[in-house]
Amino acid sequence: MIPGLTLVGIGALFLLDNLHIVHVSTWIAYWPVILIAVGLVKMVDSTYTAGRIAGGVLLAVGGLFLADNLGYIRIEEMWPLILIAIGVFMLWNRMRPGYDYGQWWGHSMRATSWARERFQHHGFPYNMSSFGGNSVNEVNVFSGTRRVITDQDFRGGKISCVFGGINLDLTGANIAGKSAVLMVSAVYGGAVVRIPLNWDLEMRGAGVFGGYTDQTMHPPITAETKKLIVKGGAVFGGVTFKN
Repeated sequence: MIPGLTLVGIGALFLLDNLHIVHVSTWIAYWPVILIAVGLVKMVDSTYTAGRIAGGVLLAVGGLFLADNLGYIRIEEMWPLILIAIGVFMLWNRMRPGYDYGQWWGHSMRATSWARERFQHHGFPYNMSSFGGNSVNEVNVFSGTRRVITDQDFRGGKISCVFGGINLDLTGANIAGKSAVLMVSAVYGGAVVRIPLNWDLEMRGAGVFGGYTDQTMHPPITAETKKLIVKGGAVFGGVTFKN
């Protein structure tokens, strides 16, 4: 029943938007409620400990993204909570007799490899494209986008991918000032961002059971060099910057 009710709810929301009764743009910030709802269902309905733990993780991740979207916290400052949660989970399992930790680790690594390969090399579940603008504000949940920005006053923005991905092409863009800040976060998803050869990339992101990599060619630093400052994190996913 849940998938059907979800489709009915989404369709009704967009219908009300088309009729100018509500504005969907004001509801976008609440997309993490989906993760919270799924997490609650798994915690209540699951008959296995692993299922309840997975539900708790979804609940926590959804809560963090929701608090970030509403301006209560900055999620790039809260990513160490993921390390704490994984550490507690590992300690709990190590203290439980008879648990095959090596098997859990193997499943985790295979999940990481699948997510990175799926979202970085083989495209996304849905192939939507958009062009233009001087900033980016993308939220992809079980979906994917391809975006090209050629504005000469690029001002950065924010990208969040949860079981989804984005391919962002900035090779035709420019930064009017000295620098721009771009935040890219991926949870079981991925992002590939291409930047011009004359931009210097300053990487401040981190990967947790995932990859946050800089594959760009750094130009000589001059007074004319533009800097792109990147923040965020990748959890069981991958974020890659290229030229």
